[in-house]
Formats: sequence, structure tokens, C-alpha cells
Amino acid sequence: MNKEAPYRERAERLKQPIQKVNETMEVDDFLPPRRQLHQRKKKKIKWKPKYPVIRLLVFVFVLLPVIIFSVISYLEGRNVQPAGKKPGSSVGYETIHLEKSNEERPQTSNHTNK
Repeated sequence: MNKEAPYRERAERLKQPIQKVNETMEVDDFLPPRRQLHQRKKKKIKWKPKYPVIRLLVFVFVLLPVIIFSVISYLEGRNVQPAGKKPGSSVGYETIHLEKSNEERPQTSNHTNK
């Protein structure tokens, strides 16, 4: 016996005759030719890039100046001050205030020289 025999017997048992249905289709509408019907369809465009690595590099090099410019303008907008300068000093030197102690002050005397 063949390995397919059980499957063929089962298929023979499950076969049912197809009954033809006598329905007449009356078409009142004019159907357009197939060519016109398919011309109206939108065609799907598959975009397959040629040389994807080169296009990626070009894209990065185009965006690089834009990114650098935006970072610089962002940092300038935050008014980042260097560590050694104070916001009030616009001149290149620093003002030092000295306080005189009691020992260095001249003594005032109550008596006068006559």
C-alpha cells in the first residue's frame, strides 16, 4: 500500500458534486475595460536608494554645520560666563577693596600742639 492511499480515500469520501446554479446575471451598467480600470489605480512606489552609505554620509555632512551652529547659538543664549570673570566686570582687570585695620589708622589726639 502507498502512503498516500488513506488521504486519497478520505478525499474521495469528502468530494461533493458541484451543483450549477442557473441564475442569469443581467448587467445594466456599462463596465469599463480592464485597462482603464487599472490605469486609475495609484501605483505603489518602492524607493530603493542607490548607494545608501554615501547618501547617509552626505546627509550627515549637510546636517553637521546646522547642528554646530544651533549648539553654539544655544550656548550663547544661556550667557555662559568663563570661570574667572564676574558678570559686573567688563574691563580686563579686577578691583580690589582694601580695608584698613585699627593699627594702621592714624591716631587722633585730643590735645593740640601750640
